[in-house]
Amino acid sequence: LRRSKSQCTMVLDHKKNRASANASSRSKNEQLRQAKLIQKTTELKARKELVRSQKFYFEDNVSCNNLAISVIAGILTYGQQQPIHISVSSEEKIHLMGNNGEGKSTLLKTLLGKFLLQSGELQVNVPLHYLDQHFSAIHPELSMLEQLMNVCPNLSQSDARTLFAGIGFRRDSVFRLGGMLSGGEKMKLAMLMASHQQSQPMLLLDEPDNHLDLESKAILSQALQAYRGGFIVVSHDDDFVKEAGVTRQFDLTTASKFN
Repeated sequence: LRRSKSQCTMVLDHKKNRASANASSRSKNEQLRQAKLIQKTTELKARKELVRSQKFYFEDNVSCNNLAISVIAGILTYGQQQPIHISVSSEEKIHLMGNNGEGKSTLLKTLLGKFLLQSGELQVNVPLHYLDQHFSAIHPELSMLEQLMNVCPNLSQSDARTLFAGIGFRRDSVFRLGGMLSGGEKMKLAMLMASHQQSQPMLLLDEPDNHLDLESKAILSQALQAYRGGFIVVSHDDDFVKEAGVTRQFDLTTASKFN
């Protein structure tokens, strides 16, 4: 009987030890989970601050909100064949919409003079700057600094390097060739080139967000929202369009109506 009581005591002690060990293990697991959550929250805040810190500084050119672009009864070379009527003032930010094949890219290239209207009237009163999804304005054999200086001769090299530093390119990184840049890096360079021209052009953006990661999209949308000039953007991402500060939509599906 004594042996049986001793055994019972040992069993109870063993159970207590196991329960204590399980409680300790659960406590450690909870602490680890809380630590991971805190670390993840800290990383997300740091990432958000990184995006926020990469800002574009825009030339403070004052532009009158005059008529920049006018198309009256224009028939495109490619795409839908209904006459287009649109007028755009110099500081408007427009989302160009339409189904695939309706001529969104064709319209932008027609404004640039790469295509002619089959008929109708086109008037462009402002400088234009074109950015596509591949950022083809970036020359692969030129350095980042050379490309910005070529397009913006009004900038000193010192000012140019300060602008690059503001978006994360410091010291010798400005000498990297265009062909070595990622999509997000090309976007940053392209926006600097567009936004620091003395003429403050109307931007024509053909799905510029198409191959960008979320961080680069956020930086681009912030840059477009801050841009003091106007732009016409083609994009299928409604959130990106909204964050870019679009003020009006123009749909080629209903383009035969005046806008």
